[in-house]
Amino acid sequence: MAQLNRKPDEYAKRMLDQLRDLDATVHGAYWEMGRILSALAHGKLYDLLGYESMGELIDEELSFSPSQGYKYLHTYRHFQRLGYSKTEALEMINDFSFTHMAHYLPKANERVGKRAVKNAISKMLKESRQINFALSESDLTLLVKALKEFGAEPRDGRLMNSSAALIEMAKAVMK
Repeated sequence: MAQLNRKPDEYAKRMLDQLRDLDATVHGAYWEMGRILSALAHGKLYDLLGYESMGELIDEELSFSPSQGYKYLHTYRHFQRLGYSKTEALEMINDFSFTHMAHYLPKANERVGKRAVKNAISKMLKESRQINFALSESDLTLLVKALKEFGAEPRDGRLMNSSAALIEMAKAVMK
């Protein structure tokens, strides 16, 4: 606290520099987590570690949800598919956020410059609104049960995320 009273502008600048360093570290972690998760999934190496699926490995071993883990994995793979280097990918994540890139990349058909990415993300944001919510396991099970009753069973018999389940329910109800 004594530092704050002496030179608050220098203290504030040091704090901002530390935040920028942490931000860069976090962005680099997105790439590395995606790379490692992709390697584990591609070779089904999770099986060698005693897990039946990547989701189970993520849920048991890591501090984030399986859906977030899959976001890292797929975002990494989309950057690779489109031919972006790690440096380019991290610059885009820094410029547009990981969340926006995770939504944009699956729809991208070719590698484009930052201006085109910015325009595509702006268009996506205008055309959609994001709603965030979480369901307990029992509530999600209830939702999937209701989907089955409406004739909108999860594809491939796999449990879907809560957002996809809610959309499927809405489609079934509107039929």
